[in-house]
Amino acid sequence: MPSVYVAPLASTAPIFATAGLSLEEMRDYVRRRRPATTAEALRMLRDAYPAAPLRLRVAACES
Repeated sequence: MPSVYVAPLASTAPIFATAGLSLEEMRDYVRRRRPATTAEALRMLRDAYPAAPLRLRVAACES
């Protein structure tokens, strides 16, 4: 089985910083919307922030 490398979240900082994305802004968005489940929160974030990497959307759900 091939090994899989998963980069830490810290390495995504330049990606969302240059794209104008803010983790705190995304967390505020989730808090305001009050999703019932994490899956619902991820769907809402995907719709609201389509350029955000999945790692960043997951981090926004972790409060």
